[in-house]
Amino acid sequence: MIKKFASVVKIFKKPKFFVAIIILVLISIPFFIKNNSNGVEKVSVTKNTIKQTVSVSGKTKPASSVDLGFEKSGKVVSTGAIIGDVVYKGQTLVRLDSSELAANLEQSKANLDAEIAKLDDMKNGTRPEELSVSDAEVKSAEDNLRNTSISLNEKIADAYTKSDDAIRNSVDQFFENPRGTNASINLEINNFQLKNDINGSRVVIENILKNWEPGNVLKNLETIKNFLDDIALAINSLTTNSNITQTTIDKYKTAVSGARSSINGSITSVLGAVTAQNSAQSALDIAQKQRALKLSGSTAEAIKVQEARVAQVMAQVSSSEALLSKNIIYSPINGLVIKQEAKVGEIITPNQTIVSVISVNNLEVEAYVPEINIGKVMNGDPVYMTMDAFPGESFIGKLVYIDPTETLIDNVPNFKLRIVFDKQDERIKSGLSVDIEIEVDKKENVLTLPRYVITAESDKYYVEKLSGQKSVKTEVGIGIQGDNSFTEIVFGLLEGDVVTFTK
Repeated sequence: MIKKFASVVKIFKKPKFFVAIIILVLISIPFFIKNNSNGVEKVSVTKNTIKQTVSVSGKTKPASSVDLGFEKSGKVVSTGAIIGDVVYKGQTLVRLDSSELAANLEQSKANLDAEIAKLDDMKNGTRPEELSVSDAEVKSAEDNLRNTSISLNEKIADAYTKSDDAIRNSVDQFFENPRGTNASINLEINNFQLKNDINGSRVVIENILKNWEPGNVLKNLETIKNFLDDIALAINSLTTNSNITQTTIDKYKTAVSGARSSINGSITSVLGAVTAQNSAQSALDIAQKQRALKLSGSTAEAIKVQEARVAQVMAQVSSSEALLSKNIIYSPINGLVIKQEAKVGEIITPNQTIVSVISVNNLEVEAYVPEINIGKVMNGDPVYMTMDAFPGESFIGKLVYIDPTETLIDNVPNFKLRIVFDKQDERIKSGLSVDIEIEVDKKENVLTLPRYVITAESDKYYVEKLSGQKSVKTEVGIGIQGDNSFTEIVFGLLEGDVVTFTK
């Protein structure tokens, strides 16, 4: 018995016990004045600090964690780190074979040197040797134009000969008075409109042949071609009778077919000659203009064009350098290698993670909040954390990120949170469990009452305010509700007012 009494005395002698008793008494005195005789509880309105929190759990993780790979395939030629190595930002981790890319880069640099040299020549002016080359180019272009013009004239003359032969030697056998103004086809054609068209076209073509204009050669040939097409249509409609045999019809067809082929060939020849002459004329114009430019020296505009060309080739060099750099994986952070799957000689698959690096001295906390509380938290909220690894210690941080997309956990929508520590602690490692209190609201020095003494009726709130010896039903406005079971009073009561509550 004496030992039990001594144990009780020891408990009462502990400072923590007395502190707890004092705090309990100080909290209880202002709020609760009990009347045990009639079961009515009296509570005073006091000023207090109210805080709302949301509790979640999470784990520590690296603030920086990167998975690295190549955009295209290639052969590994070297590796610069293995799992567990501490690496620095910019350190080479894996390198692919880049011999072809290096060659392309050298070619781009050579092209750049050439363009820069050309720009320097333009700024220095035209050399006599270049003028001699330009003179030769102009003369060559003039000779070519002269030859193409001769060829065109020959094609035009040949076109007239073939046109004359096709009409007067091959087709006129089907006409009466073919060269007169009343030319008339003497074949039995049932299509009256076609017959009239043929007769009218023969008169027109006769005028073309008599007044042949080389400048209208293609137009003339096209008219003759259409005329021959109509003749062919008329002959193809002929049938044998007492006046015409199949042999005669076949002979007509052969004659017209030959005439059509001859005219189509002339059209092709003349078109080719015209195109050649036009090209020769364009080449001469260009050669003359280039010579004039060299005589006058490079203009400011020409120099700007060449400067743009130099810039363009510079961009190609930069592009080649960028492609070359993509064949090397550099560490983007100071950290620790936790994955290294590259082997020398191996062919790498594009877009596959082969190296992973995490930061070792910059950790954060990842947690998930259920949808019921997502509307309460916001970026910037202060956070208070405890860890099983450090009993009795607390850590302060801040909510910095709320994932806009939900994550299903046990078929319940949750939202990922990221929390950073106010101060980094080297003792904290990745993967530690963390109990988290997110402070979503806090008000200091506000009027408060216990939540249970307030009643709600039709969206309004009431208390029984003690007035003299009577309790009067009084409407009050409430604010936030704290984690300590107290509610903010925004109107209806003053500090020191007493309300009653019947148990």
